[in-house]
Amino acid sequence: MNVLSRSTKPSYQPVTETSSDVASTPRQAPEPVTSTASRSHVGPSLIGAGLTIVGRLECAGDLQIEGTVDGEVRGQGVRIGSGAVVKGAVVGEIVQLAGMIEGNIEADSVILTKTARVSGDICYQSLQIEEGAYFAGHSRPRRKETVRPAIVEMSDDAASKGCYVAPVRDASEKISEVA
Repeated sequence: MNVLSRSTKPSYQPVTETSSDVASTPRQAPEPVTSTASRSHVGPSLIGAGLTIVGRLECAGDLQIEGTVDGEVRGQGVRIGSGAVVKGAVVGEIVQLAGMIEGNIEADSVILTKTARVSGDICYQSLQIEEGAYFAGHSRPRRKETVRPAIVEMSDDAASKGCYVAPVRDASEKISEVA
């Protein structure tokens, strides 16, 4: 028998359904597709070692960079691996650096590991620099935002003195001048 020859008999049996079989078989509803936003835990987005991004990179969650980014990076938590290179500003709540950044860092918490290399300024609320890390630039603590009182209504006397007047909480309260 030749392996490449065709058999004249069909090797399959066609399936035929009768209308009574189809009516008696209940159909299952398709499962709903859930979006990534409704999932309770989503891992970090990953820029792999063989990937180069040119342009602005924004992530609503955590971001892990092992490759190269030429542009601004924004994310909740930004982790830059030991072989990664970022040429641009990095902004996030937490920035952990083991690779190289040529640009500024702005974050609530900044961690420079022993293999980190930074050429740029760091604006932070918490800064941790491990022994062996290289940092060329300025560091300055981030100030908490201060709320200035709104200018509501001022009498001519108060305005001439440059005074701020607290907003009225209810219509029955009167605004008093500050001397």
